[in-house]
Amino acid sequence: MTTQRSNDELQQTRPIAFWLQSTRAVGRVVEIGALYVQMNRKKFIAIASLLLIAVIWFGVVDRSWFVYECPDCGYVKDVVQYRVFEIPVHETVYEHPSVTQRVGIDLGAPCQHGRIDFWHKHRVWGLCICADPCINGIYRLGGDDSWYTDDVSSKIAALSQNDPLVKAEYSKRVLREHRYKFVKTVLEKAGVK
Repeated sequence: MTTQRSNDELQQTRPIAFWLQSTRAVGRVVEIGALYVQMNRKKFIAIASLLLIAVIWFGVVDRSWFVYECPDCGYVKDVVQYRVFEIPVHETVYEHPSVTQRVGIDLGAPCQHGRIDFWHKHRVWGLCICADPCINGIYRLGGDDSWYTDDVSSKIAALSQNDPLVKAEYSKRVLREHRYKFVKTVLEKAGVK
């Protein structure tokens, strides 16, 4: 009977013993973990500092690409800025004049870009992650305008001197009414082929 009783008592006390042993084991793990953290505190501070520096870098430094477009003459300007706290510290401008704009300048009726609009094409966070905005793909198609040389420019300027009304007509038809076929007419009148 004593053996039976001791087995019953043992089965009843097993969960309590297991709980006590597991509690002691968890306590030992916590002690070992605390000791480990104390020994490697310098490593922990170094890693935490690097992570903080990375978060600040990606949140503060970026490379932004803005596109400025004039709907009247087709002029496009790309502005690439390196910024800190969204304040530009370095800026590079790439201008892409259109034939319409160049003809207007040579006639003496340049577009004033009064309706120029811009949009943010890319923002590269931390100089390596393109996101918000990251608009990829083709946004502008252009043709080869290498034929528009100084000789063409002088012919158009001569046309403007010979026919003073062409300047006002160009400004009205092309820049205000957006009838771009008149650019071809001006080029033909100037003798450009």
